[in-house]
Amino acid sequence: AQVVALLRGLQLDPTVLLLDEPTSSLDLGTAERVEALLIRWLRAKDQVRSFVWVTHDPGQALRIANRRLTMRSGRLGAEGSR
Repeated sequence: AQVVALLRGLQLDPTVLLLDEPTSSLDLGTAERVEALLIRWLRAKDQVRSFVWVTHDPGQALRIANRRLTMRSGRLGAEGSR
């Protein structure tokens, strides 16, 4: 159901996606396929697209983001980028 909801959202062809733990209940292989799908969506058109992806998985943040903000104890912390 989680993947289907994401696919329905992508069919609307948004320019920005707000994703709150979109792979939280998925196994690692499926989560990585969802990550790859979203990276392809991000780069698929000449149109500028972006997403805000909330995750508690630091490894996932490193895989999918080119800019990262961290929050600890309710405070915005370090910023990282590729």
